[in-house]
Amino acid sequence: MTTEQEKHFHNKIDAAEARGDKNAAVDARYERHIQKQKNLGKKPLPRDKWDAAYKNLKNSSQRGAAEEVKGRKALEDQLGRKIENNNEALVIEYKSSEGVDTRPDSIGRNKEGAIDLVHDHKHKTG
Repeated sequence: MTTEQEKHFHNKIDAAEARGDKNAAVDARYERHIQKQKNLGKKPLPRDKWDAAYKNLKNSSQRGAAEEVKGRKALEDQLGRKIENNNEALVIEYKSSEGVDTRPDSIGRNKEGAIDLVHDHKHKTG
């Protein structure tokens, strides 16, 4: 999608969520799916199939987030220090050893405040 299209749908989704209109936010996400597929020259999923896929993705994400919290807590217990949740406030991006920009789930900082630990939690369920 173009930068303008991304911005348009991001704003539309954010505005719906700010109003507390979850249905409008989901509708905007489906519209975004249609636009993405159109840009790629592909046929979008019918709404019922997209809704099922979105529900599965949302459920998986929620399960993963819960496991991520457990993983961060276990890491803190093992290391004996606080690890920052990188899903809140100012999100930190980090360049992996492969040179890829990524957003780790958690980061640890040394006494000088520099990042000295990157935690990216993976969990298999189901």
